[in-house]
Amino acid sequence: MGLRENGAIVFLIDPEGRDHRIEMTQMTVINKQGEIKPHGDHTLTDADHTAIPK
Repeated sequence: MGLRENGAIVFLIDPEGRDHRIEMTQMTVINKQGEIKPHGDHTLTDADHTAIPK
């Protein structure tokens, strides 16, 4: 998770990316009120909601 002034950004990490680099894809944005908003066309699963710290 990356913190920012008005909330946080949550990334999905793929450690098996091409060229053995860690690839990060932005999943969601969390605002200061704790509202979780998916980024782009990403659909959050129940597992995603469980993994995101509150």
